[in-house]
Amino acid sequence: MLDKPDGWCPDRIVFSSQDSLLDSTRTSNGCANHRVRPGLWPRFDPQWLAFKVDVQDNFLNALGAICKRSELQHCQNTKCVHVAQRVSLAAPQCTWTAFREWAVVAISCQYTMSPTKSEIDNHDPPQVHIASAIGLMNTLLEKHYEDEDPIDGVLLGPGHCSTRLDISEITDVIYWMLTVQTQTDRNTVDYANWPQDYIPPRLLQPSIQRAESRAVELGLCLFRVHTLAFASSRKAAEIPAIVAGVNRRPELVHQDRGHERCTANRCNYMYRDNTGRAHPEHPGSVNSCMFQFFGEIAAQLNCVGVWWDAISIPAKRNDAVLRAKAISKMHHNYQNASYTVVHDRYLRKFQWRDGDDACADDACLAIAFSPWFSRGWTSLELHISHNVVVLFGAADSRFDPSDSRSVVVKPLQDILSKHPALSPRAHRIAALLIEKVWRKRIENISEILAILHPRGTSWPSDVKLIQAHLAGCGDDEDLAMEEDETVFTRRVLGAVGAISRYALLHGFETLAPSGPFSWAPRSISDMPIASSDDFEGEVEGNLDIHTNGSVSGTWHWRYLKDSDTDTGALLLHKPQLLRDRMLTDKQMSYRLEQRLSTIPSYSVLETALQNWCHCALLYPDSGRSELRILVETLGVDDGDDGEKIIDCRYIAIVEELDAEIDFDEYGYHKNSFGTSRGG
Repeated sequence: MLDKPDGWCPDRIVFSSQDSLLDSTRTSNGCANHRVRPGLWPRFDPQWLAFKVDVQDNFLNALGAICKRSELQHCQNTKCVHVAQRVSLAAPQCTWTAFREWAVVAISCQYTMSPTKSEIDNHDPPQVHIASAIGLMNTLLEKHYEDEDPIDGVLLGPGHCSTRLDISEITDVIYWMLTVQTQTDRNTVDYANWPQDYIPPRLLQPSIQRAESRAVELGLCLFRVHTLAFASSRKAAEIPAIVAGVNRRPELVHQDRGHERCTANRCNYMYRDNTGRAHPEHPGSVNSCMFQFFGEIAAQLNCVGVWWDAISIPAKRNDAVLRAKAISKMHHNYQNASYTVVHDRYLRKFQWRDGDDACADDACLAIAFSPWFSRGWTSLELHISHNVVVLFGAADSRFDPSDSRSVVVKPLQDILSKHPALSPRAHRIAALLIEKVWRKRIENISEILAILHPRGTSWPSDVKLIQAHLAGCGDDEDLAMEEDETVFTRRVLGAVGAISRYALLHGFETLAPSGPFSWAPRSISDMPIASSDDFEGEVEGNLDIHTNGSVSGTWHWRYLKDSDTDTGALLLHKPQLLRDRMLTDKQMSYRLEQRLSTIPSYSVLETALQNWCHCALLYPDSGRSELRILVETLGVDDGDDGEKIIDCRYIAIVEELDAEIDFDEYGYHKNSFGTSRGG
C-alpha cells in the first residue's frame, strides 16, 4: 500500500497545447527509451497516479502530466523512426498533435523491444514503464468516472490561457494504446469491456455526426457502417474510425443503387446474387462462363472438384423436405472442404496492390462491408471453414467477371494477421469481427448475437436455423422444418450453455411466467449484444445455463425496501424496439406472428411491488447503469459444492433512477432462475 500525507500532491506541470510532451534525446546510440535509468516505473500500480499528477487538475492537464512525468524521449534510432512512420499511419488522428506524437513514440519504441511475454515476466523495466504510463491514463479516466467528475476538452495553459480540444479524438488515442498493450501481453486493464460511460455522450456525439455525414457523402451504406460499429466493443464511438478507414480507397464505396437511401437502422438495398453466377429464373442452373471460372480457380488451388450451393441445394418450391435435409447437412461440405472461396462482385472490384502496406487493412474493411458478409448463411459457412481464400481484383486490370486472370487469390489469414501497433482501428474492428465468425469457438450466446448482428439481408426462418448450427444443434432435420421460434430459443440456449448477465437485460416478455427458460425472451435476437474483443480481463457476468432450463451465476443484490414502492422509484424498462436492425415488411410480419419483441404489461411491476418484501433487485455489474433485474425470492438451495444458491423467479427489467449504489452494503451470492420450484 502506498501512503502519502493528506493534502500533498506533486508539483503542477504547466504546458500549452503546442508544447512537446517528450524530452529531448539524450543518446545517439540505439533506442532512446529502451534504457534502464532511475525513475522508471517497473510495474503498474494504479495508486501511483496520485504520486505522478495532481488528480484535482483538469483531465487534459493531468493526462499531459503523465506524459511529461514518464520522461519518454524523442528517439532518433533508425529502426524506431522506421517503425514510427508505420505506426503513425495506424494511430487515430488527433488535433492535440503533441499527445499523438507522444503516443506514436511510445508505441514505436515499445514495438522495437521484444514483445515476448517472458520479458514482461522478467520485469524488463523500459517495456513495463511505457505500459505503466499508458495504464495510468486509463486509471485517470476511471477516477473521473468513479468520482462522477465528467471529463472535458479544456487544457489550461500558461497565464491561465485555455485551449479547447476534441476529447473524443484524445480518448480514441488512449483506447488504441490500451488495446496495443493487451494484444502484446502488456495488459494493464483488468476488465473485458471499456466502460462506455467513461466519456460523456455529449462529447462523442459531434464526431459521430460528422462521420455519419461524411459516410453519406462518400456513398457508404450507413446501415453497414452502423452494424459493423455496433458489433464492436465501443459501439457508436467507433463510427468515426470506420469512416476514416474508407477515405483512402474509393473502391470501398457502395455503388449499388439504393444505398443512398439507407439509414442507421435500415438498408434499402435488396440483396441480389452478387456473384453473377446463377440464373434466378432457373434454379439449379448456373452461367457456363462462371462454371469455367470457378473450375480454373479450383485448379489454381490444386483441387479437383467444387461444391456449389447454387446448384447443389434444391429450391424450396421444388422440394421443401429435400431442401431442409440438404440445408441441415450443408455445413459439413464447408467443414470438409480443402478451401472455401469467397467470391463477390464488390470484392472483385477492390484491387489488390502488392507492395502497399495498407492494402490488407483496406481489404479487411472491404470484406466486412461486402454484400457477402451481410448474408446470414455465409456466417455459418465462414465459421466452420478451415482454409479460406478471398478473390480480389488484380491491380490495373479491367473487371471481367468470368476471367480468372483478372483476380488475385488471397488467404484470409494473411489479410487479418497484423500487429495491433500497425493496424488502423477500422482494420482492427473488421478483423476482430471476421475472426469472431471464422475461428472463435462459441462459448456464449452473446457471441452468436454479435456474429449475426451485421447480417441485414437474412430471412427470419434462416436466422434461427443459423443460430442452431452455430450453437452446434442444427443437424436435426426436424429442426429445419420447425416453424416455432421458441423451440429454437430453448434448443440453442441449452446447447451453448452460457450467457452473459448483460444478455438478460432484454426487457421483453419471457418464454414462460415461471419454470424452465422463464428468464429468456421468445427470440434470442431480442437479447442485447455484449461484445468484449479488445481486452483480456475477466468477462464479468457469465452465467451457466443448465439442462433443466435454469440459469445460475453470482450477482450483487439487495432486498426491496418499502421506499422502492414509492411512485417513480422503480420503472418498468421499455427497450428501444428492434434497435439497430434492418427489418423488411416480411420480417416485421414474422415477428408479429411469432409474438416476438413484446413488452410485458406494467401490471407485472405493480403486482411485484404489492409483494415487495419477497422481492429483490439484481445488479448486472459494478457500473452506474440504472437497469436492474427484479426477481421474487423463492428459497435457498445447496449447490454441488456446498455453496448456498438463492432461488429466484425472473419478473422484469426495471430502472432504478438516481440511486446511490454502495456494493459494500449489498449481498454477493449465487442466484438461479428457471428452476422447477417456480422460478
